[in-house]
Amino acid sequence: MIGISGTSNLFMTGIVAEINIIYSAPNECFGCSACCQFCGEPPFKSIKEIESLPEQLKDELFAHIHAIEYDHIPSRGSKNMPCMWLNIESGLCLHYEHRPKVCRDFVPSGSECLYFINKAARKP
Repeated sequence: MIGISGTSNLFMTGIVAEINIIYSAPNECFGCSACCQFCGEPPFKSIKEIESLPEQLKDELFAHIHAIEYDHIPSRGSKNMPCMWLNIESGLCLHYEHRPKVCRDFVPSGSECLYFINKAARKP
């Protein structure tokens, strides 16, 4: 989609987000879900984290991993797909209360946030 003076709306979204981050309150989340657009699966860093999940979520996660490994389904973990727990329409995590530590520790409006916003703005 083309916006102001032929500039893509995604590019403009990235510019606006940068301006918002510069002038926002520290740790303010804009709800854009750019941080969730490139991980495929929830980024758990330890077995302990996965073991702490409710059985239903563990089963969902393991079924997804099994499908990738044995059914040759393209991995969402290819870094080109949104997290499997991201509701694309709302931009919210489907299992927010069980999100990985990486997600809980993510600093909204920080340098990583800006990186993902810009990456999402350039995504084809």
